[in-house]
Amino acid sequence: MQSLLKQAYVIAWLALLGFFLVFTIDHIDQKPKETTTRSITPPPLSHFDSSILQILTLGHMGLYHDFADLWMMQLLTNPESITHHPETIDKSIQMVANLRPRIETFYMLSCLTYLQDLKKPESCEKIIRAGLEVFPTSFRLPMMQGYVYTFVLEQPAKAALYYSIAAARENSPPYVSRLVRKLENKATLTEKDRVDLKDEIFLDENPDPFKEFFKKRLSEPNQ
Repeated sequence: MQSLLKQAYVIAWLALLGFFLVFTIDHIDQKPKETTTRSITPPPLSHFDSSILQILTLGHMGLYHDFADLWMMQLLTNPESITHHPETIDKSIQMVANLRPRIETFYMLSCLTYLQDLKKPESCEKIIRAGLEVFPTSFRLPMMQGYVYTFVLEQPAKAALYYSIAAARENSPPYVSRLVRKLENKATLTEKDRVDLKDEIFLDENPDPFKEFFKKRLSEPNQ
């Protein structure tokens, strides 16, 4: 009997999750001008603590994380929501980050949103550190924060710290350790320092998707 009740609960939960997924995908297909305040909200149930969600999902937190990530992808890639509802976007990022979803791209996209859309680069570190709790062996997350401290906030000592974390990870690009050596003893960055750091990245011949991110960002004005 208990087994049947558990199965029925799982089926009901999956049906509810399926409804939310269809609802989310339907909103993704809408044009920005059709975006409503009703759709600019944090993911349903994200206000609950992880321990409560663990009970509500009967241990299937991965399914909820997938759903929340899809919901956030809708919000963070929608120019209308970013422009007209920045406070809600900020709140949604923080609420989902508190759940520690096991999806690395969520943390990176959230930081990128703080950088280029919300203009709050100082908010990146909290999100990146949350991501590192879930992905302690990631080199991409500390590299992202290293970029923020190097080329946006210009705090070389803190940048060196995050690059050193990235350099210690498996599969970290070779140029990362060279960035650490160039940054670790500096209090400020001159224009020549910035050029030297860019050269370390751009002239490295090893294939690396993250390097393409650096190239794109550092080729933009004021970078």
